[in-house]
Amino acid sequence: MNPNKFFSMLKAWKKLPAYRMEPRIDAMVAYYFPELFRDALKIEVSAVIPELPLRLGTIYPTCKNQPNRSFKVDFFVLGKDGQNFLVEMKSDSGSISVKQCDYLKKTREIGMKALIGGICQITAVSSFTKKYKELKSNLKRIGLINDNFEYIGKRDDVTILFIQPGVKNPCGDSSIKVIDFQKVATVIEKYYQDDFSLELAESLREWSD
Repeated sequence: MNPNKFFSMLKAWKKLPAYRMEPRIDAMVAYYFPELFRDALKIEVSAVIPELPLRLGTIYPTCKNQPNRSFKVDFFVLGKDGQNFLVEMKSDSGSISVKQCDYLKKTREIGMKALIGGICQITAVSSFTKKYKELKSNLKRIGLINDNFEYIGKRDDVTILFIQPGVKNPCGDSSIKVIDFQKVATVIEKYYQDDFSLELAESLREWSD
């Protein structure tokens, strides 16, 4: 693969109205999470799980219409000291909705124990049996649940983090953390000198606000 050609293509496509950039770059940026969290937040990363389901009925207890449906948060990141991060990746700052801010804020109110309990409730009724079995296996492996699917994580508190083009807080809440693309690019350039990493860093700078 020619990294320059690849990212030139992404830059051109990103300018189009319906092209969704987040699903194309989230795994690329997540590869650098250990260095990014260490430099930006002073956190050592223990585990990363993509597309963590957040049960609708757990976040909104009064919900009676399909409570076992779920929102998906782009990444769950576990720190080595037990910190719980829910991470949203945005390639356009304006794509963050009031609804998304609302349910992410509510995750902090109910805590990680309840969120994991919600996942176990979904597992009991989901048709995606193998995938939820694998998710629970991952949660057990990283020390969040035991054999009885009970929460055994070190901490219950949840931190919301946005990785996005600019530094402006998307939800007007100072407790929500933000890492902007310029910072991500700086960290990548600090630790990696391969062509792909440097092209990604340059592209993130171009996409920053």
